[in-house]
Amino acid sequence: MAPDRDYTEDDLPEAPLLEALRRQDGPAQEALVRAYRQRLLATAWHFLGHQDPDAEDVVQETLLAAFKGMDGFEGRSGLYTWLNHICVNQCFSLLRKRRRALATETEDLERLLAPASLDRQAQEAEQARLARRQELLKGWIGAMGAPCQRILQLRFLDGHSLAEIKDRLKVPQGTVASRLRRCQASLIEKARA
Repeated sequence: MAPDRDYTEDDLPEAPLLEALRRQDGPAQEALVRAYRQRLLATAWHFLGHQDPDAEDVVQETLLAAFKGMDGFEGRSGLYTWLNHICVNQCFSLLRKRRRALATETEDLERLLAPASLDRQAQEAEQARLARRQELLKGWIGAMGAPCQRILQLRFLDGHSLAEIKDRLKVPQGTVASRLRRCQASLIEKARA
């Protein structure tokens, strides 16, 4: 086993560095982080939206997964390519989680706003109640901050899809989903209050 030493970017991805990474050598791990952190962050921003607060976490999870799985790196691709692949998978995993959370929160909100039952004899009363709920929703949305007002208006009052909202706001779809999730959570809190 070679003695630990300081590594520089010039060492990447030479065999001694990979060997040191497999031994979980601290200086080698630090060199890997210094060399690739910023590039991995750019990849995360590409998928999640520029300056997404979760991008840093994705990069951390990428590096941790790489350190744990270093024995699985066979060298058939470049080290950065392998790391970038892990990062992309982490981004997709986060986006899937966000989509599931958004769907759940949308269902919660729809349950709060949906009629309890539709009785033919009470259709007029139900329509009046739906109109009141729509006004209530408008009031709750109106009480939100401007960014939330805009995205909630587009989604729930105007009925636009995430893709349409992305085009209107000119932001990545992941950013739309993230903002909508946060704004819906606040809206649900207002609705329950």
